Amino acid sequence: MWGVDYSSDLELVDKCLLAAVESNSEILQTEENKPFVRFVNFGSSALEFQLIFWSYNLFRIENTKSMIRFEIARIFKEQHITIPFNQVVIHKATDTPGDNQ
Repeated sequence: MWGVDYSSDLELVDKCLLAAVESNSEILQTEENKPFVRFVNFGSSALEFQLIFWSYNLFRIENTKSMIRFEIARIFKEQHITIPFNQVVIHKATDTPGDNQ
């Protein structure tokens, strides 16, 4: 699953994710097994996507997924697509009970 900043161009995200598997020789590219992108959720810190693909070599699938992750990171950086980190907002009370003296 990939999360991108809420300000991201969603069509560009889709193109970039598909481009990451386009030249990988381990990925099936047939009409019935064509890779695709699924917009999964409006997450708390990111828009969440899945990249769905099929591989010729299930024995080495973790290596294939790693190569694809490196390629996605490279393409996102090149296209200025931000992968956000979880953000937490903490509110601090400025006036606490008993400070009115």
